[in-house]
Amino acid sequence: MKNRRTWKRHESEVAALMGGKRQPCTGGHHADVLTPCFAVECKARTRLPEWLKDAMAQAVRSATEGRTPLVVLTEVQQGRRAERFVLIRMADWLDWHGGNIPATTNIRQDSIPGAITGHCGEEADK
Repeated sequence: MKNRRTWKRHESEVAALMGGKRQPCTGGHHADVLTPCFAVECKARTRLPEWLKDAMAQAVRSATEGRTPLVVLTEVQQGRRAERFVLIRMADWLDWHGGNIPATTNIRQDSIPGAITGHCGEEADK
């Protein structure tokens, strides 16, 4: 994503959703967004690969009541330990971790299941 305003807006929206703060681009190595629990690297693309969207759609169809759909991506190379990445929809992440849904985002309020409450570690302390 080459348009500077577009990626700045994307990072600001993610920060607002996650209850974090966008970090200005000052050079060096740092996260785009910091929350109390997460260092977030934001990537915006005009289109995501169809196979990735298909994998998430399959996980959504397979998720029975009370289960959160996830996609686990694995990079396998002979002679090396597999590296795995977990992909979750933002609405599901917010349901698990809490967050904010500002009116300026494209996320519909009714697309977030359940109440958006809690912050990092809150549930574990109870």
